[in-house]
Amino acid sequence: MAINFTKGQSPSRAMGLGKAVEIDKFFSALGISKSDYVIDENNDFSIYFKGDLDLVNKNLTGLPTFLSKAEVEENFWCDGNKLTSLVNCPREVGGSFSCTNNPLESKDGGPDHVVGNSWK
Repeated sequence: MAINFTKGQSPSRAMGLGKAVEIDKFFSALGISKSDYVIDENNDFSIYFKGDLDLVNKNLTGLPTFLSKAEVEENFWCDGNKLTSLVNCPREVGGSFSCTNNPLESKDGGPDHVVGNSWK
């Protein structure tokens, strides 16, 4: 069995293993392109989104833990899901944060820093 490694890519990612692959699969399933974000595989697997992160009406019941290390350059929207908590929201949002139309039981756990408006 031959494994093809790409220059600059971690061996675990090349083999389809590890945290980065888990992150890629999650976003791919939601129709979010790899070109929309960067994963810091050398540090703590923090994620940087170029532009907006739109998770509106994706039928989410919770946010994955890796999203809690994310920084979103512009707006983060998670409206119209089944979220009961804001736990694991991105830590920084450079624009507006909106998470309306969810059956939130608690508003704890939202972003640490939002530059624009915030709706929960």
